[in-house]
Amino acid sequence: MDGATGAHIRSVTTGINNPSALTTDGTHLWVGNSGDNSVAELNLSDGSLVRVVSGPSYQFAAPQAMASDGSHLWVVSLNNDTVTELNLSDGSFAGLITNDPSTSCAISAPYAAVSDGTHLWVGGDGNGDVNEIDPTTDTCTQVATVVSGGGVDALAWDGSHLWATDTYNSQSVL
Repeated sequence: MDGATGAHIRSVTTGINNPSALTTDGTHLWVGNSGDNSVAELNLSDGSLVRVVSGPSYQFAAPQAMASDGSHLWVVSLNNDTVTELNLSDGSFAGLITNDPSTSCAISAPYAAVSDGTHLWVGGDGNGDVNEIDPTTDTCTQVATVVSGGGVDALAWDGSHLWATDTYNSQSVL
């Protein structure tokens, strides 16, 4: 869609199967597919399919949100409480962060992700928590409970503050 006019430019269907997440690295559009638990990489200039990333090592299970820091792509999977890290350059597997309630990483029904280039935050719809993941070590730390009994459905970084939405309680929080 043309951002200035709203005009439809093209539709892309190759490599797309029940899309549920989008992000861009400035050169490619990355699409999370819940239909076949894959991630498609598309060329932004013409919409052509670059590759589809999938397989057991990635452990995608209903990709729900994605974030990028320019070198890596993180894919948040709703159905297995994981965050998969990919190398943007070739789509290869780079790491997996899993829910571990015995530590301070309590990823539950992850529904949102955002990166500021240095930090990655993941919001959980299952517990209302926001977890910070250190991209250099893949360590995960719970940094906030947005609201008890709520869920984090979206995250945004404005350069100074992390914002979260809580659909259950109809609020955005800082």
